Amino acid sequence: MTAELVPNGLSKFTIKLTKLPEAQECTLGIQLSGAQSQFLLLKAKLQEDDPYDIPLWTRLSSIVTSHPIRNPDADGHYKFYIKTYSENEGALEALVDAGILSVEPVEPVKQGFVEFPLVKVTIPLRQMAKQCGNCEKWELCSDEKRMRGCSGCHDWSKTWYCDEECQKEHWSQGYPAHKKVCGK
Repeated sequence: MTAELVPNGLSKFTIKLTKLPEAQECTLGIQLSGAQSQFLLLKAKLQEDDPYDIPLWTRLSSIVTSHPIRNPDADGHYKFYIKTYSENEGALEALVDAGILSVEPVEPVKQGFVEFPLVKVTIPLRQMAKQCGNCEKWELCSDEKRMRGCSGCHDWSKTWYCDEECQKEHWSQGYPAHKKVCGK
């Protein structure tokens, strides 16, 4: 089971998690926020007949403050500590099988009764779904148009937008206003 590129450039893959009744088509989502980026498992497509359907399956990453990560690394790869228990049971193995992640050869970080393995994202940033910094809509595999990043932001904390209207609104009215935090 490997990932495939859909027409809009996102990587789509099928995954079966222990807590889900059946295998699901998904994509990897990323929220860039400096050194502590967040990684999420998103539905590849929303149900058209359900106006309350949301794209989020589960949050994969866990912030381990004792072991901060600088993203991306020198080779342009993103890394994170993955939560492998509860709703994420089976996610690590399935994402490695799909070619989305690889496990780094370091000891997992222990916190309480759980361990967080360090993983490397093997697909490039352009194949991951982003969230609009203004309206918070996620990109989906079924979308024709992709989000665009703010040209003034640093690569490791870039803000993405659905369209020019969302970018203009967020520039002055966002919380915080993007003009106060942008690298421009």
